[in-house]
Amino acid sequence: QTDLPLDQEKTNAIALQFDITSLMFMALKLQNDEAWMLGLHHCALKHQWTNDERRLFTFIGQRITQFIENAILTKQKAENEKEHRLLFKAIQESEERFRNLMENVDAVAVQGYNLDGTTQYWNKASERLYGYTQQEAIGRKLTDLIIPPEMRPVVAEAMRRMTESGESIPTEELLLQHKDGSPIPVLSHHTIVKVPGRDHELFCLDIDLTALKQAEEERGKLLGQLNQAQKMEAIGRLAGGVAHDFNNMLGVILGYVEIAFGKVDRREALYFDLEKIQKAALQSVDLTKQLLTFARKQIITPKVLDLNNSVENMITMLRRLIGEDIELQWLPADQLWPVKVDPTQIDQILVNLCVNARDAIGGVGKITIETHMKTFDQLHCKKQSECITGDYVALSVTDNGCGMDKETLDNLFEPFFTTKKIGKGTGLGLAIVYGIVCAGHGTCS
Repeated sequence: QTDLPLDQEKTNAIALQFDITSLMFMALKLQNDEAWMLGLHHCALKHQWTNDERRLFTFIGQRITQFIENAILTKQKAENEKEHRLLFKAIQESEERFRNLMENVDAVAVQGYNLDGTTQYWNKASERLYGYTQQEAIGRKLTDLIIPPEMRPVVAEAMRRMTESGESIPTEELLLQHKDGSPIPVLSHHTIVKVPGRDHELFCLDIDLTALKQAEEERGKLLGQLNQAQKMEAIGRLAGGVAHDFNNMLGVILGYVEIAFGKVDRREALYFDLEKIQKAALQSVDLTKQLLTFARKQIITPKVLDLNNSVENMITMLRRLIGEDIELQWLPADQLWPVKVDPTQIDQILVNLCVNARDAIGGVGKITIETHMKTFDQLHCKKQSECITGDYVALSVTDNGCGMDKETLDNLFEPFFTTKKIGKGTGLGLAIVYGIVCAGHGTCS
């Protein structure tokens, strides 16, 4: 191989070096623009090249040119094939690493699907999150598997737009569906993977938000319970202070009423008026007792007792309290653990709950009082933060009255909250029950 053309001085120098007397040269020009030189020569003797020799030399040069070009092409093809094999192997290894990553990642549920929405890939996290095995999921429409019926038209339209535009669906929180129909909150993202020479692959990546949502809900409950406790404490302090001062004033009123009784004849109209004042003052004393109970400032005397006996002693009085139109059913447990509580507080709880049930019935109905033993585990105590694990004696009062709406339930133990007409209730009954139970390290539900 040489540069073309050769000048006369270079040609003479080559001839002298090798004792060449006759030379014939031919330039071989290849398709890749490489240049080769083919030479035919006589040494020692001079020779005059004939036309046949020239034609033969030209033919040989053309065949040599074809041979060189074929050899170059064969080498290039072999190099290209080797490069392709290495590239194909690298792609296979990359895909294998990607699939292993997607298959074994625990935190992300990955589903692959084609342009018409048919599921083609379903990793282990998807099996755990949605309940379908890989065999159950592959070949079915993704929308039929995990999208709730009411969301399917919207999701199908979003997937169609993604396939047409090539743009991913923005990440958003969705409420998808488990195999059993239960809702699953997820952070979902749809994207397109484009591989040259192959159909586009579409993937859905979901992160389970169940634990996060539960933690947020639990935090909300705890904050609500903290706010409620702080509010109850503040109102209790206020109520306790007011009750003490009010009680002192009522003592003065009742004292002067007693003095007035001694100065007025029973037959006089004024005596009747004084009785009304005394009755109102005594009712107010009962109200202050309730306020003190709510504020937990009433003096109590806890005793170890059998709750069945305490309730049994109140049944007759409770029947008179609720009236003849309401049946009172008493279902004591066969055996109860002893409890330590002030007996008068048990009476207060029963009276308040039965009066509340009577007013809810408003006519003919039934109230049931039951006792039983319960053991609260950590799962139960998570739902009620004021509860601690352990053994409890439960007292339940149920009725077949009108029930309660959500607003009433949300404010059930709120002091001074009542659904009764003005003058028919103080709104302290259930608040007092709540205060007594919490003071005794119990829980209300």
